[in-house]
Amino acid sequence: MQRCRVLVSGAGIAGLTLAILLKEKGFEPLVVEREPGLRREGYMMDFFGTGWDVAERMGLIDALRAISYPIERMEFVDGAGRPFLSFPIDRLRKALSSRYVYLRRPDLEQILFARAMENEVTVRFGSSIETMQ
Repeated sequence: MQRCRVLVSGAGIAGLTLAILLKEKGFEPLVVEREPGLRREGYMMDFFGTGWDVAERMGLIDALRAISYPIERMEFVDGAGRPFLSFPIDRLRKALSSRYVYLRRPDLEQILFARAMENEVTVRFGSSIETMQ
């Protein structure tokens, strides 16, 4: 019986996660990414909630904790850069039952890419979808 092939556009967080989960379910995903490789630049991000649930199911929590950045306070600023809300990050961690990390987006993509390679997911960099028939 031939495996069902699935084309995934983009080797970012969503695309790599989808491809990994599809592969685990017996599909043959092909990820195409227009960039020549994984991005090195990117923002810091909070990671919790549904993303945490998916990462936990994938067995990635220890890897995420290993690349996380320790922060002590969360501070929100207005358009002029003036703080208008600040609180200790431990309050957020406690509210989320410690299911929270702060990390760089490219670091998360690297972990997902490594898992995709372990699962023998095909990723083609420098490629994009032009037409479908």
